Amino acid sequence: KGKVDDRFFILDKGKNQRFRTYVYAPKGGVYRIESDGVLPQWIHVNGLEVKETVHLKKGWHALEVQYDRSEQLDYKPRTGLYNDTRLRGMVLFFPEKTPLPEKPSPYADEVSSRWVTGKHLLFDPYGGTRNRWNFRFDAVPGLEEMTLVLQGELTDLWIDGEKAARSQILRTPGKRGMNRYRVTLRKKKERTATVAFTVRAEKGYQGTAVVREPVTLKTSTGLMKSGDWSQEGALRYYSGGIRYRQSYELNNTAGAKQIMLKLGEVVATCEVTVNGQSAGVLISPPYELDITGLVKDGKNDIEVLVYSTLSNHYQTIPTPYRGEPRAGLIGPVSVSVYE
Repeated sequence: KGKVDDRFFILDKGKNQRFRTYVYAPKGGVYRIESDGVLPQWIHVNGLEVKETVHLKKGWHALEVQYDRSEQLDYKPRTGLYNDTRLRGMVLFFPEKTPLPEKPSPYADEVSSRWVTGKHLLFDPYGGTRNRWNFRFDAVPGLEEMTLVLQGELTDLWIDGEKAARSQILRTPGKRGMNRYRVTLRKKKERTATVAFTVRAEKGYQGTAVVREPVTLKTSTGLMKSGDWSQEGALRYYSGGIRYRQSYELNNTAGAKQIMLKLGEVVATCEVTVNGQSAGVLISPPYELDITGLVKDGKNDIEVLVYSTLSNHYQTIPTPYRGEPRAGLIGPVSVSVYE
């Protein structure tokens, strides 16, 4: 938190750097130009140099910003270390009398720059020529409902190739063209489903910026392969616990000297229950337990509750602590009987 820089032009290529895009004026008038960090060598709007203010007609305008004497750096982020010393700058256009937005607290719930709530003019490198965006993702087992918050209109949505009816989609309008869509499935998806959708974006929003909040997935029970749950669609971003259940048939347990449950690789901690009784908690290798007194001849129900690390959650936010998202009961799992 507090590490999303307000200065969005990164100056690390050496010599002169020039940024080109388009800026949209919703109405004609005078607009104030704000800069921060390294100041630009010049700013051109529609090919003409501008300084502190500019008069714009309604519509799109070509924008070029040039910085000189940038330092060439080969920057590579490292896990656990946040030391980004690259030079930065920014240029934004505001209605002449509009104040700058307040800088958010580093302890605020949102991880964003101060401009996310500002009333500045919006950029678009395509000049408004591309306003339909297609997205696709793998959901999670047991999907029943999802919520999408979009900067624009949800025109179509498919689940495993089947188009959702309009009756399945509830729209709640928000501010500045933002819409909340709740999509209810006709039937629960037992296994991980593929979701695809198309958005007609508001002016100034492109690509993943169209999706304004993380997609929320509502689930119940479902089916998935055992193993690394970070390979199971959106579970890659889930930090928490998952229960693995399996039944084993055992014979001649009374004559066994020792019966060991060997879980193989586990990421990261787990609790094992055998036939409804706790067998123990494991927090480090070897992930093995003596279950001699808990098993019986015939069917035995074994449950392993695995909790992952925060690495999965960290995949969704800007952080130097992201790490490896592997999670779950990786295995191989075996039951060894010693006579």
